[in-house]
Amino acid sequence: MPPHPLATARQPAQSSITNSFGQAVFTAQHLTLLHHAKSAPLFNPDMIQLVLDIAMTWAIDGPYVLDQLLALSADHFIASLPERAPAYQGIANELQTRALMFFNLETQHQTTEDAHRTHMPRFVFSSLLSMRMLHETFTHHRASFHVFIERFLESVLLHQGVRAVLQSGFTPAHGWASAEPLFAKFEAAGLDTAKSNAECAELNKAIDASDLGPTAIAACKSAAESLQATFNMHANLPDDSNTHAATAFPIMLAPEFIDVLRKHRPEALLVMAYYGALLHRCRRSWVIGDAGQFLVHLIANHLGNFWKDPMQWPLQVIIDEVG
Repeated sequence: MPPHPLATARQPAQSSITNSFGQAVFTAQHLTLLHHAKSAPLFNPDMIQLVLDIAMTWAIDGPYVLDQLLALSADHFIASLPERAPAYQGIANELQTRALMFFNLETQHQTTEDAHRTHMPRFVFSSLLSMRMLHETFTHHRASFHVFIERFLESVLLHQGVRAVLQSGFTPAHGWASAEPLFAKFEAAGLDTAKSNAECAELNKAIDASDLGPTAIAACKSAAESLQATFNMHANLPDDSNTHAATAFPIMLAPEFIDVLRKHRPEALLVMAYYGALLHRCRRSWVIGDAGQFLVHLIANHLGNFWKDPMQWPLQVIIDEVG
């Protein structure tokens, strides 16, 4: 079977926290991070308990889930106690390096049967990786428009791992029926339009009026449709689950849209600005913070006055929705 998209990511070097048999070694600091993951508000309580159950169940056969969870826990630890950043940033990066190494080793030569059996741990790992990459991108790559876009594109390529699992027929019933109500809630929230405010209406008008070719227009329209679904998800989920609306969008982006964004086409950048408005609505999440405000202003400054009409709505969201 073809390699999983995450297996094509940059191959990490052998981690220093594996033993001579290539097995994961956990330290007292890792146990501290595990405790932090259980007790701190990384995400909503129902979700963290499910992730912990999966991580511990697969700690031997799929240790990449536990490593990635601990890396995310380290990021939250740093956000809570910035003075500890020098010590824990290195640990977070090392854990993610090891997680990618184990993931690649486990999935490069999987049979169809193995792939079916490991759907859930691969999905959870990919989701945690996406969340951490989003946080890392918006926290550490703000130097310029080009620096940010390049890093965002790199992170989206990793997000495609989740997309691949979803498109391969994944359902919560793959050994984790207890997760089905939670997954169903997120899916229903995206489809429910009762609370929709048609946030992407002006965005769609701008795309329709553009001079892009048919393929590029279709890619941008598809991205706008996915973004509206995540706005709907945000409107229909309780506050403690809203981070998942913001982190869902990069997972939904198709390769065709990524190509348009890589060329810095204004229509694709408008999609990103409207995504910034969604991020701003999720600003109370430690993963996101002020990322939305940063992104909207970054795109507005790059596009200039020619695109001021479609940019009016996301800029107004930043002004009006505070606190």
